Amino acid sequence: MNYSNKVLNYIKAKVPQVSDCDTAVLDFEDLLDYVKLMRNSSVRSVRVALAIFLCKMRLGVANSVLSAIFQLNDKRIVSQIIHSVQKALIQSFVPQHIGFGHIDRQTVINQHSSTIATTLLTNSKNNVVVVIDGTYLYVQKSSDNEFQRRSYSLHKYRNLVK
Repeated sequence: MNYSNKVLNYIKAKVPQVSDCDTAVLDFEDLLDYVKLMRNSSVRSVRVALAIFLCKMRLGVANSVLSAIFQLNDKRIVSQIIHSVQKALIQSFVPQHIGFGHIDRQTVINQHSSTIATTLLTNSKNNVVVVIDGTYLYVQKSSDNEFQRRSYSLHKYRNLVK
């Protein structure tokens, strides 16, 4: 066994597999149905592409590490695979599960509104209550020294606006 195989086996042992990435096998299969717009290629299958995407999202490791784990030639291939999975999920998964378009108003009222919030904050039972917590608004580090000093929080160790 040469050195590169030892390194690859060590990385595979240390990095969780797809089933360990907070996604059960059945959930993986369900999510796989949403990326069926993609086709298998000579470099990877659709299953491997989804596994790479999920490991990137869950572990946050570098593309070069993912290319070593999944035995791909180049980290740019990993980047292209992740981009392809993102496009497929945006086209098929997002419209059905995320955003205002995936649920109608009556479903929100019936299934996602509590009686306490409706009683306290509205005049009728047919209104929707949305509570948004904006206690802290994190901002980038400013080049303006005065704003930088005023916005930095010693408690949160970040720049923020209350």
